[in-house]
Amino acid sequence: MIRLLFGFLMATTVLNGAESTNVTVHLGTVTAHGTHTNMWFDCDVTINNHTSVALSVTNLFVRAPGLALRITDLKGEELKRTYAWPLKSWEWTHAPGSQREFKRLGYGAKPSRDGNVLGISLPDGVKSVRLQIEGSMAGSSYSGSITSNVVEVKIP
Repeated sequence: MIRLLFGFLMATTVLNGAESTNVTVHLGTVTAHGTHTNMWFDCDVTINNHTSVALSVTNLFVRAPGLALRITDLKGEELKRTYAWPLKSWEWTHAPGSQREFKRLGYGAKPSRDGNVLGISLPDGVKSVRLQIEGSMAGSSYSGSITSNVVEVKIP
C-alpha cells in the first residue's frame, strides 16, 4: 500500500510538478500564402519534450485543445486563431527528452471540394501580423499550456 501510494505521488509530481513547464514549442520559418481574403501560413514547428515521460498526443495541430496559431496585429490585438491542414497521422508519441520537427504545417488552410485551398480572411489594411503557437499537448498526460516565440510576418 505504501509503495502504491509512493508511486502515485511520484507520477503526480512528474506530470504536474516542476517538469510541467518542460514541454516547449518553437515557431520557426513561416511563409504567408494568398491574399487578405484567402490566406494561410506554412509554419515549421518544433516541439521539445524535456520531461522524463513519453507523451502520446492526438489531433495536435488540427483542432482544440491542440496547438493553434494565434494571429495578432502589431499592437497585439488578436485577429484570428486557427488550426492546421489535417495531417495523415493523428497520433504521435514524443519520447522523454525528444525533439520533433513538423515542416510546412498549413495553418489556416483547408481543402476545398474542387481541389483548391481555402484560407482565412484578415482585415484589409493589415500589412504585417505577429504569429504565435498556443495550446496544449492534446490527448497526453501533460496538462500545462504551451506558448511559442512570436514571429512577425508581412502579408503579401
